Amino acid sequence: MRTFLLDVFRVSSNSMENTLTKGDIILVNKLAYGPSIPASLKRYLIFGQVGERFLGFYQPKRDDVVTFIRNNTIMVKRMIAVENDSVDNFKSGIYVNGKENNNKFVKRVYNVQIENSQLNRIKSSSKFDFQTIRPAIPGVYSFYKLNLTPDEINLLTLQNFQFELDSVSELSERVSRGGVYFVGDNRNFSTDSRTFGSVSRNNIIGKVNYVLYRPTEKKFWDRFLCRIN
Repeated sequence: MRTFLLDVFRVSSNSMENTLTKGDIILVNKLAYGPSIPASLKRYLIFGQVGERFLGFYQPKRDDVVTFIRNNTIMVKRMIAVENDSVDNFKSGIYVNGKENNNKFVKRVYNVQIENSQLNRIKSSSKFDFQTIRPAIPGVYSFYKLNLTPDEINLLTLQNFQFELDSVSELSERVSRGGVYFVGDNRNFSTDSRTFGSVSRNNIIGKVNYVLYRPTEKKFWDRFLCRIN
């Protein structure tokens, strides 16, 4: 059943916040785009080659949340472009076929780690909500976290507080034939197609339909069978 129909994975990073959070157990529908059969178990485990793919119920489409294999690593990201789409990545945002990809799923508030010296300068300003400042590690006060919107980050940068989240270079490219383009919803903290380029559709494992649960006592029911859009 796990080979052809469904599979279960644990999210290992925060690159898909707020849609998925680190630790979420997700249900992946392998029938959505068609199940695949590895050429051999050895080649699947070592090289991540998925082999032959059968017809599925749907074609991969923009905004789907998908699991795929890259360099023997299973990743989960949002598909924002398909083959022959043009993708332009600027500091101001990502544009697909000339239209800004600025949907409701993209994370708008970021956790920024700051030092004591920067904290005092921020506290001297009345522009920010100080309730969002907290220790990065409980009991350790040399570093703090500050919740900021992109506009606030830009403001801090202009005030020379030295914040720069977007480490992805500006680029323009066209999605290759048979490829798809993935980006994490937490765009400032995601390694995705902006870094490694488009991914072959043959490397897709399946579509993420649900969060089954989050294996922590406090948030178990909050995420139980949560549908992913």
